[in-house]
Amino acid sequence: MTLNVSPRHLVLAAFCATSLAGTAVAGTQTSSGFSHIGPSPAGLPSCNSTEIFDACRLPVKQGMFDSLQGWTANGMVSQGSDASGNGYAAIRPGSSVRQAVYASFGTPNEDASYVLRFRLLSESHDAPVRATLSMSNAAGTDVAKLGATTTLARHHEWTEVELVVDGKAFRQPAHVMIEIGNEDSAATVQVDDVFLVQSADAEVGP
Repeated sequence: MTLNVSPRHLVLAAFCATSLAGTAVAGTQTSSGFSHIGPSPAGLPSCNSTEIFDACRLPVKQGMFDSLQGWTANGMVSQGSDASGNGYAAIRPGSSVRQAVYASFGTPNEDASYVLRFRLLSESHDAPVRATLSMSNAAGTDVAKLGATTTLARHHEWTEVELVVDGKAFRQPAHVMIEIGNEDSAATVQVDDVFLVQSADAEVGP
Protein backbone atom coordinates (compact mmCIF):
# COMPACT_ATOMS: atom_id res chain seq x y z
CA MET A 1 0.00 0.00 0.00
CA THR A 2 1.16 3.56 -0.72
CA LEU A 3 0.31 7.07 0.39
CA ASN A 4 -1.30 8.98 -2.51
CA VAL A 5 0.43 12.38 -2.77
CA SER A 6 -0.91 15.60 -4.31
CA PRO A 7 0.29 19.18 -3.67
CA ARG A 8 -2.14 19.47 -0.77
CA HIS A 9 -0.90 16.17 0.64
CA LEU A 10 2.50 17.78 1.12
CA VAL A 11 1.01 19.92 3.88
CA LEU A 12 0.02 16.82 5.83
CA ALA A 13 3.45 15.33 5.17
CA ALA A 14 5.17 18.50 6.39
CA PHE A 15 3.00 18.48 9.50
CA CYS A 16 3.59 14.80 10.27
CA ALA A 17 6.87 13.62 8.80
CA THR A 18 9.46 15.62 10.80
CA SER A 19 10.73 13.47 13.67
CA LEU A 20 10.76 14.78 17.23
CA ALA A 21 13.71 13.61 19.32
CA GLY A 22 12.81 11.49 22.32
CA THR A 23 9.25 10.67 21.28
CA ALA A 24 7.69 7.27 20.73
CA VAL A 25 5.81 6.64 17.50
CA ALA A 26 2.42 5.07 18.16
CA GLY A 27 0.13 6.35 15.42
CA THR A 28 -1.48 4.62 12.49
CA GLN A 29 -3.25 5.50 9.30
CA THR A 30 -6.29 3.35 8.70
CA SER A 31 -5.56 2.57 5.07
CA SER A 32 -1.83 1.98 5.01
CA GLY A 33 -0.54 1.37 8.52
CA PHE A 34 1.87 4.30 7.97
CA SER A 35 3.11 5.76 11.26
CA HIS A 36 4.87 9.02 12.08
CA ILE A 37 5.25 11.76 14.65
CA GLY A 38 5.47 15.33 13.42
CA PRO A 39 5.86 18.85 14.83
CA SER A 40 3.40 20.20 17.38
CA PRO A 41 0.12 21.31 15.78
CA ALA A 42 -0.20 24.22 18.21
CA GLY A 43 1.05 26.70 15.60
CA LEU A 44 -1.55 25.78 12.98
CA PRO A 45 -4.50 28.14 12.38
CA SER A 46 -7.87 27.34 13.88
CA CYS A 47 -10.42 25.98 11.40
CA ASN A 48 -13.19 28.47 10.57
CA SER A 49 -16.21 28.74 8.29
CA THR A 50 -14.83 31.47 6.01
CA GLU A 51 -11.58 29.90 4.77
CA ILE A 52 -10.45 26.39 3.81
CA PHE A 53 -6.94 25.73 5.14
CA ASP A 54 -4.62 22.98 3.95
CA ALA A 55 -4.32 22.06 7.63
CA CYS A 56 -6.05 23.61 10.65
CA ARG A 57 -6.90 22.82 14.27
CA LEU A 58 -10.44 21.69 15.06
CA PRO A 59 -11.96 23.22 18.23
CA VAL A 60 -11.18 20.64 20.94
CA LYS A 61 -12.55 21.91 24.25
CA GLN A 62 -10.08 21.90 27.14
CA GLY A 63 -7.42 19.94 25.26
CA MET A 64 -4.90 21.09 27.89
CA PHE A 65 -7.22 19.89 30.69
CA ASP A 66 -7.31 23.03 32.80
CA SER A 67 -10.72 21.49 33.51
CA LEU A 68 -12.76 18.55 32.21
CA GLN A 69 -15.41 20.82 30.67
CA GLY A 70 -16.39 19.55 27.22
CA TRP A 71 -15.27 15.98 27.95
CA THR A 72 -17.57 13.08 28.81
CA ALA A 73 -16.09 10.59 31.27
CA ASN A 74 -16.85 6.89 31.34
CA GLY A 75 -15.70 5.53 34.69
CA MET A 76 -13.33 7.29 37.07
CA VAL A 77 -11.67 10.35 35.54
CA SER A 78 -10.42 13.44 37.36
CA GLN A 79 -8.55 16.64 36.56
CA GLY A 80 -5.06 16.92 38.05
CA SER A 81 -2.06 19.22 37.80
CA ASP A 82 1.69 18.88 38.21
CA ALA A 83 4.01 20.96 40.40
CA SER A 84 4.11 23.77 37.82
CA GLY A 85 0.31 23.92 37.60
CA ASN A 86 0.05 22.19 34.22
CA GLY A 87 -3.31 20.40 34.00
CA TYR A 88 -4.01 16.87 32.81
CA ALA A 89 -6.76 14.26 32.86
CA ALA A 90 -6.13 11.35 35.25
CA ILE A 91 -7.86 8.30 33.78
CA ARG A 92 -8.28 5.35 36.15
CA PRO A 93 -8.07 1.70 35.01
CA GLY A 94 -10.87 0.74 32.65
CA SER A 95 -12.04 4.35 32.27
CA SER A 96 -12.10 6.70 29.30
CA VAL A 97 -12.86 10.21 28.08
CA ARG A 98 -14.56 11.26 24.86
CA GLN A 99 -15.52 14.44 23.05
CA ALA A 100 -17.41 15.14 19.81
CA VAL A 101 -15.53 17.96 18.05
CA TYR A 102 -17.31 20.13 15.48
CA ALA A 103 -15.87 19.40 12.02
CA SER A 104 -18.11 21.15 9.46
CA PHE A 105 -15.88 23.98 8.25
CA GLY A 106 -16.28 23.82 4.48
CA THR A 107 -14.04 20.91 3.57
CA PRO A 108 -16.23 17.87 2.82
CA ASN A 109 -15.56 15.29 5.49
CA GLU A 110 -14.88 12.61 2.88
CA ASP A 111 -12.13 14.79 1.38
CA ALA A 112 -10.33 15.38 4.69
CA SER A 113 -7.87 13.50 6.85
CA TYR A 114 -7.91 13.90 10.63
CA VAL A 115 -4.83 13.86 12.84
CA LEU A 116 -5.20 13.26 16.58
CA ARG A 117 -2.21 14.15 18.77
CA PHE A 118 -1.88 13.84 22.55
CA ARG A 119 0.60 12.98 25.32
CA LEU A 120 0.50 10.11 27.83
CA LEU A 121 2.16 9.29 31.15
CA SER A 122 1.54 6.33 33.46
CA GLU A 123 1.56 6.92 37.19
CA SER A 124 3.02 3.46 37.88
CA HIS A 125 3.88 0.69 35.37
CA ASP A 126 3.55 0.85 31.58
CA ALA A 127 -0.14 0.72 30.64
CA PRO A 128 -2.01 0.21 27.34
CA VAL A 129 -4.13 3.13 26.14
CA ARG A 130 -6.45 3.02 23.13
CA ALA A 131 -7.36 6.09 21.05
CA THR A 132 -10.23 6.04 18.55
CA LEU A 133 -11.51 8.57 16.01
CA SER A 134 -15.04 8.37 14.57
CA MET A 135 -17.44 10.58 12.70
CA SER A 136 -20.43 11.44 14.91
CA ASN A 137 -23.26 13.83 15.60
CA ALA A 138 -22.93 16.49 18.31
CA ALA A 139 -24.27 14.18 21.01
CA GLY A 140 -22.03 11.29 20.03
CA THR A 141 -25.02 8.98 19.64
CA ASP A 142 -24.61 8.36 15.90
CA VAL A 143 -21.07 7.08 15.28
CA ALA A 144 -19.10 5.82 12.27
CA LYS A 145 -15.64 4.60 13.26
CA LEU A 146 -12.65 5.91 11.30
CA GLY A 147 -9.71 4.21 13.01
CA ALA A 148 -7.93 3.44 16.27
CA THR A 149 -4.49 2.81 17.75
CA THR A 150 -3.25 1.27 21.00
CA THR A 151 0.02 2.34 22.63
CA LEU A 152 1.76 2.13 25.99
CA ALA A 153 1.72 4.97 28.48
CA ARG A 154 5.22 4.85 29.97
CA HIS A 155 6.10 5.30 33.63
CA HIS A 156 8.26 8.41 34.30
CA GLU A 157 8.29 9.33 30.58
CA TRP A 158 5.75 11.27 28.52
CA THR A 159 4.89 9.56 25.23
CA GLU A 160 3.55 11.41 22.19
CA VAL A 161 0.79 9.58 20.30
CA GLU A 162 -0.47 10.36 16.81
CA LEU A 163 -3.38 8.80 14.94
CA VAL A 164 -4.09 9.74 11.30
CA VAL A 165 -7.30 8.61 9.56
CA ASP A 166 -9.34 9.30 6.44
CA GLY A 167 -12.64 11.08 6.89
CA LYS A 168 -15.90 9.86 5.39
CA ALA A 169 -19.19 11.37 4.28
CA PHE A 170 -21.45 12.10 7.25
CA ARG A 171 -24.66 14.00 7.73
CA GLN A 172 -24.26 17.63 8.77
CA PRO A 173 -23.34 19.13 11.10
CA ALA A 174 -20.59 16.51 11.28
CA HIS A 175 -18.34 16.05 14.30
CA VAL A 176 -15.22 13.95 14.89
CA MET A 177 -15.43 11.91 18.08
CA ILE A 178 -12.23 11.54 20.12
CA GLU A 179 -12.11 8.62 22.56
CA ILE A 180 -9.12 7.88 24.80
CA GLY A 181 -9.38 4.85 27.08
CA ASN A 182 -7.13 3.31 29.74
CA GLU A 183 -7.11 -0.44 29.08
CA ASP A 184 -4.90 -1.37 32.04
CA SER A 185 -6.25 -3.13 35.14
CA ALA A 186 -4.21 -1.24 37.75
CA ALA A 187 -2.36 1.87 36.53
CA THR A 188 -3.79 5.38 36.31
CA VAL A 189 -2.68 7.26 33.21
CA GLN A 190 -2.35 10.99 32.63
CA VAL A 191 -3.46 12.52 29.30
CA ASP A 192 -2.55 16.03 28.15
CA ASP A 193 -2.18 18.31 25.11
CA VAL A 194 -4.96 16.90 22.93
CA PHE A 195 -5.06 18.36 19.40
CA LEU A 196 -7.25 17.40 16.45
CA VAL A 197 -6.14 18.60 13.01
CA GLN A 198 -8.14 18.60 9.79
CA SER A 199 -6.12 18.34 6.58
CA ALA A 200 -7.98 19.27 3.38
CA ASP A 201 -7.88 16.81 0.46
CA ALA A 202 -5.23 14.65 2.13
CA GLU A 203 -6.33 11.12 1.37
CA VAL A 204 -4.72 7.96 2.68
CA GLY A 205 -5.31 5.06 0.35
CA PRO A 206 -3.92 2.09 -1.59
